[in-house]
Amino acid sequence: MRHAFGNPIRKASRLAALAATAMLLPVTPAEAQTITDYDTDDDGLIEVANLAQLDAIRYDMDGNGIPRGEYQGTTNYAAAFPNASTDPAVRMGCPVETIMAGGMEVDVSVCSGYELTADLDFDTDADGDIDEDDDYWNSGAGWP
Repeated sequence: MRHAFGNPIRKASRLAALAATAMLLPVTPAEAQTITDYDTDDDGLIEVANLAQLDAIRYDMDGNGIPRGEYQGTTNYAAAFPNASTDPAVRMGCPVETIMAGGMEVDVSVCSGYELTADLDFDTDADGDIDEDDDYWNSGAGWP
């Protein structure tokens, strides 16, 4: 006699096979699936490819991928470098070094600055003039 939900022994066998197969597959944290590498050439320099990233440098002047104290958690930095990891061993994709911290070996990503990887056009409204109508205009004051 056939069970209303199919053969329960066959279903159990298929589920067991599926579970065994799933245990063989690598499990990747959700964060690792969305991390962006901002040092694709692995030279320890965070790559700057747009004006938002250039502007965000002000929050991390030592170029280690961690905004300094008062700017921790700033939305401008996070928006300029979306999907950057908060894991010290992965942050920004720079090379990893093992250091001693609190008597333990810890892997940390070692970024040490920035490199410009694209031509940047400050004339964001494309009218031929860099003026108050452009996104990064600051009355001609230059870098604050």
